[in-house]
Amino acid sequence: MSNANIAWMSSAAYLYALQLDDPQLAWEYLRRNCLYRQDWLQFRADPLTFPAGTWGLQFRGESWP
Repeated sequence: MSNANIAWMSSAAYLYALQLDDPQLAWEYLRRNCLYRQDWLQFRADPLTFPAGTWGLQFRGESWP
């Protein structure tokens, strides 16, 4: 087994997750989802067409002065 395979098994590598709030923890799981990553790669050229609702995301609109 290579060192790369052992690193993900180390519980110490994930201790930071104990300090995350709900949105941060959700992002940690979402960014590892291969289907989400495929969607992002497909829509990153035109982010306004990204299916955010499919992933339970809400993006802020323009802020007003």
